[in-house]
Amino acid sequence: MILFEYLRKSRSDDPSEPVEVTLARHRRTLEEYAAKRGDVISRVFEEVVSGESIIARPQMMAMLEAVEGGECDGVLCMDIDRLGRGGMKDQGLILETFKYSSTLIVTPEKIYNLSDENDEQMTEFKTFMSRQEYKLIKKRLYRGLMTTVHEGGYVSNPPFGYRKVYVNRTPTLEIDENQAQYVRMIFDMYVNQGAGSHIIAEHLNSLGITGRRCGYFSRSTVRGILKNPTYTGKVVWNRVIRKKSPSGVVTAHHQPEENWIISQGLHPPIIDEETFRRAQEIRTRHHLPAYNTGTIKSPLAGLVICANCGSHMVMHTCRSRWNYIRCTKKGCCGSASFRELENSVLEHLAKRLEEITSKQSGPVDTTILDIQINGLQRDIAEISPQKSRIMSLLEQGVYSVEEYQERVGSLMQRLSKLQAALDDLSQQKAVIVGANRRALAERLRSVLMQYGAGDPATQNRLLKTVVDRIEYSRPAGRNQPFSISVIFRDF
Repeated sequence: MILFEYLRKSRSDDPSEPVEVTLARHRRTLEEYAAKRGDVISRVFEEVVSGESIIARPQMMAMLEAVEGGECDGVLCMDIDRLGRGGMKDQGLILETFKYSSTLIVTPEKIYNLSDENDEQMTEFKTFMSRQEYKLIKKRLYRGLMTTVHEGGYVSNPPFGYRKVYVNRTPTLEIDENQAQYVRMIFDMYVNQGAGSHIIAEHLNSLGITGRRCGYFSRSTVRGILKNPTYTGKVVWNRVIRKKSPSGVVTAHHQPEENWIISQGLHPPIIDEETFRRAQEIRTRHHLPAYNTGTIKSPLAGLVICANCGSHMVMHTCRSRWNYIRCTKKGCCGSASFRELENSVLEHLAKRLEEITSKQSGPVDTTILDIQINGLQRDIAEISPQKSRIMSLLEQGVYSVEEYQERVGSLMQRLSKLQAALDDLSQQKAVIVGANRRALAERLRSVLMQYGAGDPATQNRLLKTVVDRIEYSRPAGRNQPFSISVIFRDF
C-alpha cells in the first residue's frame, strides 16, 4: 500500500521530552512497521506545533487535502488520537474525509476501514473517548491550578522583581533584589515625586534597565507594575482571559478588577499596602488606558494603522478631556482628537460614494482575484508531475493496472474541477470592474445612512464592511494637521 505518515506529539507522551525527539522515535517505529508489511511511505506530515483545532495544524490541513484527492491508500500514525482530540466538528471532518476517499487509518495496533460499519463505529467511539479523556485532563489540571492559587501559590510567569521558586513542591516567588530596587523606584517616583508612567519608563530606559519580556520599558509596562497586587504579597488570577475562535485564533481580554481572584500569597511583598493604595488613587485620577475587555468601545477599533510604524493605533478615554487616538510607539506620530478623526473618515466615505456615482473613480483593483487565479493555475500545473509519479509507481510494480487507472481517473477528475473553477474566476474578473463599483456604492450608501443610529460596536461592524484599513499620519508638534488614507475592501 501507498501510505502517508502523520506524526504528532500527544499528551500521553513524556512531557519533558522535546517534541523533535518524540517524533523521531515515533517515526522509526512506524517506518519499521511499514517495512515489515511491505508498505511504501510516500509522504511524511510532521506536526511540530500545538493546536487543539485542526485549523491551527497546517500539516493536518495539508494531509487532509491530499487524502481527499486520493493520493494514498492509508495514513499511518501511532494511534487514532494523534489525528486529533478536537471538537465534534473537527473529528467529523477528519473521519468524513477518510471515509469519502476510502482511505485507511493504519496504526501498529489495528487498521481501520471507515467503509466498514464496525470499524466506523469503533473509530467514532475511540475518538469520542479520546475527546472525553482530554476534557477530563483539562478539568483536573484547572482544578489543581485553582487550589494552588487559593493556597497562595504562584503559577504564572514571575513578574519583574521576582523569580520563580518552589516551597514544599508549591510554586511561589522570591525577591530578585537586582530588579526589585527598580520596582520600589517606580512606586516612589509615581507616588512621592509626581512622575507619570511615560517619564518613569524613559528614566528606566536611560539607566539601561530591561523589562522582563522586552529590551525596554514602555508606559504600559510601568502601568502594569503599578496596578499589580503581586508586589504587595498577593496572588492575582483571572486578570486576563483568553478565548479561542473556531478558526483557532486566540485573543486576550483584560478583565475588570472586580472580576480578579486575589488571595494572600506565600511570597514576600516588595511594596507595602499603603504605598500601593496611594498609587491606585493616583492612577484612577488619570486617563484610562486602552485595553481589550471583549466589548468594542471605538467605532474605529482595529482599522486605524500608523503610517510610520505599521502598528494599530488605540483610542484613549480621558476623564476630564475629549477622547483621542495615538500610536503606541513613543514619538512615532502626533495624536489626534478621536471625534475629528471619525468625522474625517466619514467624509472620505461620502467623497468615495460621490466619485463612484459620478463615474470618476479609477481602475478597479483585482489583486485578490488574481491571487486566486494564479493559485488555481499552479494547482493545474502540478497535475502533470503527479500523473508521472503514478506512472512510475506502475512501472515499479507498486500499482496494478486497475489501481493505476483508478488513480489517474481520480487525478483527471480533480483536474476537471480545477479547470472549471479557473473558468468561473476568469468570467468573474471579466465583469467585476462594473459589478464591484455598484456593490461598493450600495454598501457605502447603506453605511452612511445607518452609521449615526448605531452604538460603537455596530458602527465598527458597518465600517468594516467597506473599509479594509485607515492609514494615519501626523507630524509631531502643535497645530500640525493629521492626514489619513482610507483603503477600501474589494468586492
